[in-house]
Amino acid sequence: MMDRIGLQYTQTGEKVQIITAFGNIGASTADGTLTISGGGTLAGVTGRRWVILAANAICGATDTTVTLKSKGSGAGTAISSAKALSANGGWACARGASTDFLYATNPGEALTVGTGSGSTVGCDFTLALI
Repeated sequence: MMDRIGLQYTQTGEKVQIITAFGNIGASTADGTLTISGGGTLAGVTGRRWVILAANAICGATDTTVTLKSKGSGAGTAISSAKALSANGGWACARGASTDFLYATNPGEALTVGTGSGSTVGCDFTLALI
């Protein structure tokens, strides 16, 4: 449930701040970083997870794939399946009323995006830190 100032309540009644992040991730990128709206790079926070409430990805003129990842100090670990994007097409989803979130990073890790060969992918996310 959302209140009037952009906070969300979890099922346990905890309040969490909702943020947005975005990135234009080049073709064949293993772990593309995201920018928090308002500035700064989305980074991991010790002992906490980024949860994805809504996401979209739109590619350019060449087919490609996009995979959401949880990244600590090494290579990112997939937290979603590879989404196949048709040329100039995309993928979008939002959490349903019966779920708290779509995907989540591992505790202390950042959310990154991996892409296949093809076009740059523009991504937008609505996130909460829990």
